[in-house]
Amino acid sequence: ADITLIDGQGRERVAESRLALGRVDSMADRTASPAFSGARQARGTTYYGDVSFRKGSEPFMTVAVAGPRGEAGVAIAEVSLKYIWDVVSKIRIGDEGIVYVVDPAGRLIAHPDNNLVLRNTDLSATLRAFEEQKAHAPPHPALRLTGTRGEPVLASSVGLAPPGWRVVVEQGLQEADA
Repeated sequence: ADITLIDGQGRERVAESRLALGRVDSMADRTASPAFSGARQARGTTYYGDVSFRKGSEPFMTVAVAGPRGEAGVAIAEVSLKYIWDVVSKIRIGDEGIVYVVDPAGRLIAHPDNNLVLRNTDLSATLRAFEEQKAHAPPHPALRLTGTRGEPVLASSVGLAPPGWRVVVEQGLQEADA
């Protein structure tokens, strides 16, 4: 949705947006930006910011990359995560199983029922259940829990690092047991 190029001294040189007017050589000081400092510290890798919800509903993430040398500066992009919904909404496990994605804080960022995402649904309890499962040996491949539709499910997950998200697969308990 937005991209900003910041020079090596932390001054904004170019900013383009789908929602606002572009700027050239505004020279605004962006050194205090977590994306600027994070990308410079992560030189050679990508900085991933926290997921935020614009207008209280649409998930976005800041992604930044620093150039190979300090004077090269940093490119910062504000990326809409709503397109992940296109992918997860088409995945089916069995007849009714689904896939969804949760950020490190437990907020739903992609789900076949996009209304759950737009409501900024908190699934931190589900994340805790997966973390507790990981702490016990031997690890179990799936958990029985209450799914995002309020019904008993068998669920499994995998972490994505970076950016620290968790992809969860859930299938109705009756179907899974069958």
